[in-house]
Amino acid sequence: MPHLVADLVSWVDDAFERKVHGVEIAAYILWRVNWIHPFAGGNGRTARAAAYLALCMRAEMMIPGERPLPAWICGERDAYIEALRSVDASLAGEDGRPDQSREPNLTEMNRFIERLVCEQVRPWLDWRPYAGAFAEFLLNREAVIDRLKDFAAAVGAAAAAGSEGPKK
Repeated sequence: MPHLVADLVSWVDDAFERKVHGVEIAAYILWRVNWIHPFAGGNGRTARAAAYLALCMRAEMMIPGERPLPAWICGERDAYIEALRSVDASLAGEDGRPDQSREPNLTEMNRFIERLVCEQVRPWLDWRPYAGAFAEFLLNREAVIDRLKDFAAAVGAAAAAGSEGPKK
């Protein structure tokens, strides 16, 4: 099992170097930690926390919202399990057992995370200068990182000026 965890860490390091989108990194971590199942307990919590950490690190900020992604995932347990099973099924060989020579298909997991991130930031979308940022997120992923940085700067400036910032 230690070699599987080392492979996961190497994949994540490489993904950050290649500037893979944060949702894709988070999806891989969320699935892979659950697949490896390295702990006697707490694998799901660890996977959710690590996935969210990677997403925020890739965006170079905390994703705005009162309810963070790990809490959204817990609230969508059935969809979460379905996304995990979808990735597992993409690895099944002809005998139905996992074929490690195959690349996992993370499409459903990516969509799941994208949808929940949109839910997380929905209360912030009414703040006019940034109204379209997360609609753009699904179409132009690189641009959203710049928008999130601008958003964080604007929220910081509003806080420093004593403004309430974005309306919920």
